[in-house]
Amino acid sequence: MNKRILLHIIAVLLCAASTLLADVREGLVAYWPLNTATGDAPTTTPDVVAGNDLTGPNKLAADIVVGGKYGNCVQFAGNTSDFLRFTNAPGSDTGLPVANNGSWSWSLWMKGASNQTDQTTFFTESSSGNSSGNPRFSMEGNGGNKVRYFLRDINGTVKNSVVGAKVVFNDTWHHIAYTYDANLGKLLVYVDGQPDCTNTFTYTKNLASWNQVGIGALVRNNIAVPFAGYIDDVALWSRVLSQAEVQDVLSNSIVTPVPAFAPVVTANPVGVTNLYPGDSFTLSGAAYGTRPLFYQWLKNGTNVPGATATSLALTSVTTNETGQYQLVITNSGGSTTSLVAQVTVNSYASPNLTNGIVAYWPLDAITGVKTPDLVSAYDLTLAGTVNPTLTSGKWGSAMSFNSASSQYARRIHTSGDALPIYRRTNFTVSVWVKATPPAAFNWFFSEASMVNNNPAFAIGQNTGSDKLNTFVRTDSGSVPINNVASTTVIGDDAWHNVVWVQRDVGGTPKAQVYIDGNFEMNLTAAYGVTPNNTSIGCFGRATPNGFFTGLLDEVVIWERPLSPTEVTMVQTGYITNPPVRLLPLAINSFKADLPAVAQGDSTVLRWDVPANVTSVSIDPIGTVTGQTVAGVGSTNVSPSKTTAYVLTATRITGALGTEIVKATNVVGVVPGVASNWGLLDNFDFYNPGFLAANGWWVDLGGSSVSVVAPTNCNRLAKTVTTTALAYLKLNTLTVNSNQARTLFFRMIPEANVDASVLRHYIGITDRPGNFEWQYKGGNIGPAVYPTINDASQNPGDWLIGAINVPYSAMTYATNVLQSNAVYNVWIDVTNVFIGDRVYPDNYDTFSVYIQKDGDVGRAALFTDFVSDRDLLFNDSLTGLPTDPLTRIYLGGSRTDYSSLFDDFYLSKSGYNDTVPRAFGYGGLAPTLQMQWTGSQWQAVFQGKLQEASAVNGTYTEVSGATSPYTIPLTGEKKFYRAVCY
Repeated sequence: MNKRILLHIIAVLLCAASTLLADVREGLVAYWPLNTATGDAPTTTPDVVAGNDLTGPNKLAADIVVGGKYGNCVQFAGNTSDFLRFTNAPGSDTGLPVANNGSWSWSLWMKGASNQTDQTTFFTESSSGNSSGNPRFSMEGNGGNKVRYFLRDINGTVKNSVVGAKVVFNDTWHHIAYTYDANLGKLLVYVDGQPDCTNTFTYTKNLASWNQVGIGALVRNNIAVPFAGYIDDVALWSRVLSQAEVQDVLSNSIVTPVPAFAPVVTANPVGVTNLYPGDSFTLSGAAYGTRPLFYQWLKNGTNVPGATATSLALTSVTTNETGQYQLVITNSGGSTTSLVAQVTVNSYASPNLTNGIVAYWPLDAITGVKTPDLVSAYDLTLAGTVNPTLTSGKWGSAMSFNSASSQYARRIHTSGDALPIYRRTNFTVSVWVKATPPAAFNWFFSEASMVNNNPAFAIGQNTGSDKLNTFVRTDSGSVPINNVASTTVIGDDAWHNVVWVQRDVGGTPKAQVYIDGNFEMNLTAAYGVTPNNTSIGCFGRATPNGFFTGLLDEVVIWERPLSPTEVTMVQTGYITNPPVRLLPLAINSFKADLPAVAQGDSTVLRWDVPANVTSVSIDPIGTVTGQTVAGVGSTNVSPSKTTAYVLTATRITGALGTEIVKATNVVGVVPGVASNWGLLDNFDFYNPGFLAANGWWVDLGGSSVSVVAPTNCNRLAKTVTTTALAYLKLNTLTVNSNQARTLFFRMIPEANVDASVLRHYIGITDRPGNFEWQYKGGNIGPAVYPTINDASQNPGDWLIGAINVPYSAMTYATNVLQSNAVYNVWIDVTNVFIGDRVYPDNYDTFSVYIQKDGDVGRAALFTDFVSDRDLLFNDSLTGLPTDPLTRIYLGGSRTDYSSLFDDFYLSKSGYNDTVPRAFGYGGLAPTLQMQWTGSQWQAVFQGKLQEASAVNGTYTEVSGATSPYTIPLTGEKKFYRAVCY
């Protein structure tokens, strides 16, 4: 052969060799070809890697059938006795289930019948000790012929629930590979060798409790949702396969026998440098390689005696545990050593209770409606039907709370505040408390959110308990600390000091609780908790609840963990020399009671500024310094037109000089409103988006009701989740005892469709709910329920229902509403004095009327119905009903085919049968004028500014434009117009 040709061939071969895949069998933990089986009921099919055979307690060897993707396959009949599983013996190192630790991959062929039920499971790694709600990884149907890739951890938290894009349940063979990279927290699923879906989530070994692998059903201690079809070539790796490797397995299966492979580290141990004496911490690593694997931990290069597992627990550490740790993994093919993990145990600094203190409420004084914070001026505002009072305390005075009066004190934080403290990783909270066992949940300290009901950090007592109760919930709703109780009694009508010390330990928030200076318990908390207020005496949601009865004193917060010595020091006295942190001047809030009023009506402007301001004024009102007590003030305004009120707060100090801050609140004015009607909201003074973002409505779902603007500038409200509920306080329009009033609103049914039940709920109530289910379940007050496709009605019809007498069935009017038509609805309400009510003959009553907009007259739907509000019902969250009706509410149960709502009005006295105002936009009309200023043109506009290249061209919004807007004098010629927001 020509030497040049030979060299060329060699070069090609070398090039090809450089692109050859690594052996795909490396890291293979188990491989079940499913070609053979032995025995009947039970039957066994072999694992050709390490002998971890699958067993079917009720299967027959004949279920191994011809026609697999590679040789034979196994068939499943779709019943709960038809499955295969492997259960790992305690303490054995099989590497199974692979999802227990580190990175891993699954691969199998599946041929499943179409239209299998939701959660039909064909592969799972799970626990033999759990059933419903069990932790598991699984590949399962979604009820729509696609695959859901599901993960739930040992806490019951769903970490992953992703549905692939490709139809897989169609009686055709499909190859599915699922990989998880623990270092990136990344899931990647391949179907037939191509990426199908992905997600990112984090889970660690301590969140797993899997001990078995199953195919053919959801295999756990009770078998569920079985699979009908065929499975072939199931393989598991303790590493992440590349796409090329997935395609190699798809095309070529796996060559046997599987050779031995030396160990390879897949997860290096992660150290920690902020331990303190007494802490505990666990180092862990992961590796793949031919089993068995042998482990040995090193400290500073020397074997740690007895440390021969994948993890090393360091408990009650001292400074002696400081060092460099490594994990050595050995098998028959060799050994490997992990990277170094540094562990550092620090010594506590000299004790100093004023170091790191950010808030100190001694609860010794009340000024106006506030009790002062002596450090950062985060003064707490008092609230309740009667505000909390002062009494003799542990140190000086204390604050007395009574749950019967819904008493609490709260600070709603601004973005510049150092609180809520739970947003930090390291902190301490100390409270002195004197209480007895409560009749209901009783929270004396909390940080929660007024936007999202989930985030919470709360300390208190459980119903009827004399022990301390602790609670933490993340923004996503997981509950890492779920009402964990102390063993020490605090509800014995004696003073007790409760201290919560939290610190980040290796990326995990660890809390220690002390009672009366003595260590009580360790707790593992979580991140992703973002409250917006700090409260004492309640659980501080948007609607506070869980009110406390008892005495509180000396509430202190530090932005660092106290040492045990410092916790002991807290028992011996109060803070005598608190540092003063003079923070930049900021306005806490400036808001009117209502977003808009009918022309000629009034509303109340309310403000909250730091108590140490020098002066407060409101343009165009003038100075209101004299109306500001401890930073809190209010004034009644009656604007003749839509008015922007500008609050100016001024503070003069020696440290910061003269500071001036401003805040603006626009009060809309709607002309042409009929007499005796008070405007609650027409949504026309909002920008489209979530309703609660504007600050007047409280959305119990955070973002469940939106403002939309379909046409002609008019804004309307629409429920956008399946658990939608928002309410608006009536304030000066509250319906008191023995008053008769009319609630008016408009609704536009969007569609008449044959859908599952869609229900809205609109009415007037006294209930300060925390969750939408407290409203949609009835027992709330005079209400109507616009409903589509109720089980008792013709499919697709929009009807209006109401409940007559508490706990009665829904009654539906026969009027079928036309989709996309505008309807006026009146609800006449009589609020009977609560002391005069006799169930059910003398309860609140209501009548409902409707009129299609433009029709003459109105029709009576319900007459003299008895309100469904049970006056004897003691809500566990909000207590007994109260006399005045204080809020309107709007809710819904579907995201599609909703109704639109508009123009909420309330009569000022008696019943009204008039239409308050014609349907349509009632906000500010867009305006535009051009002015020459100096040497440039400016657009002075109201609304949203748009531009186009031609007068009849396509107009687009001028990004970031505010009035006045300077017109560019160079570049392309533009045409401008103003449109509604």
